[in-house]
Amino acid sequence: MNMNEKIKKLKEIAFKYEELKEIQEKVQNFIKEYEDFKIPIVFIGEFSVGKSSLINKILDEDLLEVNTTPTTAKPYEICYSEEEKRYNKDGIEFLFLKNKNLKNIKNLKIVDLPGITSQYFEHTSIVENYLANKYVIPVVVMDASKGALSDEVISFIRGIKLNNQNFEYILVVNKVDRISEEEANRVLENTISILRDIYKEPIYACKTSVEESKISSLISILHKYNNKYDEIRQSIFIKQFEELVSELEMNLEQIKSLLSFLSESEIENLSIQLEELKNAEEELKSQQEEEIIKIRKKLEEEFEKFMAGLENYLYINFETYVKNPKRIETDIYNYIEREQPKLYESLEGIFKRTLFEIEGKLENLEILNKLNEFLFNATKFASAGRIGELIGGVVGAGRIVSTAGWITKISRVLSHPITIIITIIATGVIGFLLDRFKRDKTKEAIRDAIQSVRRELGKEINKISERMSEEIINALNSEIIKVKDRFVQVINMIRDKKTEQKTKIAQIEMDIKILKGLKA
Repeated sequence: MNMNEKIKKLKEIAFKYEELKEIQEKVQNFIKEYEDFKIPIVFIGEFSVGKSSLINKILDEDLLEVNTTPTTAKPYEICYSEEEKRYNKDGIEFLFLKNKNLKNIKNLKIVDLPGITSQYFEHTSIVENYLANKYVIPVVVMDASKGALSDEVISFIRGIKLNNQNFEYILVVNKVDRISEEEANRVLENTISILRDIYKEPIYACKTSVEESKISSLISILHKYNNKYDEIRQSIFIKQFEELVSELEMNLEQIKSLLSFLSESEIENLSIQLEELKNAEEELKSQQEEEIIKIRKKLEEEFEKFMAGLENYLYINFETYVKNPKRIETDIYNYIEREQPKLYESLEGIFKRTLFEIEGKLENLEILNKLNEFLFNATKFASAGRIGELIGGVVGAGRIVSTAGWITKISRVLSHPITIIITIIATGVIGFLLDRFKRDKTKEAIRDAIQSVRRELGKEINKISERMSEEIINALNSEIIKVKDRFVQVINMIRDKKTEQKTKIAQIEMDIKILKGLKA
């Protein structure tokens, strides 16, 4: 059974049961994401190396402006569509084109990103943001006539390695018409050697010239990725698919258990108690603004320690930088590599403490604990037939609403915004100091660089605070809703006739067996 057939079977089983509204929505979203997926071929490089010109040549259409300035540059996503449309969302231009060349590589999405330049380090953040937490194929474009990758691009690639991102990528040595073929070959070999040392060797490498229409080697590489579409898509989505299968399997096991033992009198008692859960949901919503303020203050304290340490580190080595300004970059990355794990540990501590504080408040919600205990004990005692024990007093541990699983999830969700801040610190301070040291090599330059980046950090910290609070509140509120939904399922299921329950249990057992096979 191939991936498409497995997904079809997953959907068929999920939508067979009206009790599974939540997972049905997840399956629907997964299918849309799977069907809409195109392999992102992302062009990155220094400003004016010819990224946009190359894309125009690939399309055989003057689509992208090639004389834009760094201040006006913005990301473009371009893919094939029978119906042409264009719109802007979140600062990105989306272009769906009925283009004959794009049709030949319709499984790909061509992405043109702003140039990497220390003068506008926020553009580097845009590129970093695009590459984070997703599958992409970066195309590193360089200008052959310059002989080597720029310092900014090399710093950026080092940052990718620092963030443990492992991409296979393409190297394109562009504008080879400006130098001899022998020089072009030497530039290509030297660049591959440098990239091998600082990151890893590119999966493909080629030479191009828009002026001489020499892009056939690059187009050939794009066709290779287009032909590997099914293989790549499956490798990207297989883990998410198996997680969905496991979640559906777990839900069916739960429905099966509940169908096996609940009585009408027990359900009526639960129906009354369910109404009290509405108050718990409202209480969580009212806490969000308070949590934003608390988290923001703690984040500001931790990042201030980080920045103060960096400033002191630079002051200590000031005399070295006066003699050799290029040491600034190396020292800043060394500092970040050494101190970043401590920063992450401190931030994770903030997240955990906040979660535990809210969890403590939830423990005081008597009705929630009653319902949790019921579900836990219902599962525990169903096979033994001891239903009377389910409604009786407290049985101890077994709470279903718990923040334990959310600590890892929220830390993972927020690791990228924190990485963006680290990038802002590194590129901002490096760019500011290298530019300033061209005019005056003073300690005031270090102070001004740190102060400049501090202002930029304030905005990012606000974003993290708001997102952190939203994730925490939504996570905990979602747990309450899950408990409520489970009991709604119980109430509906118990009203089935006994014979219908037996038929349904048999069907569930068959579907669980099928789901186990989907993961094989």
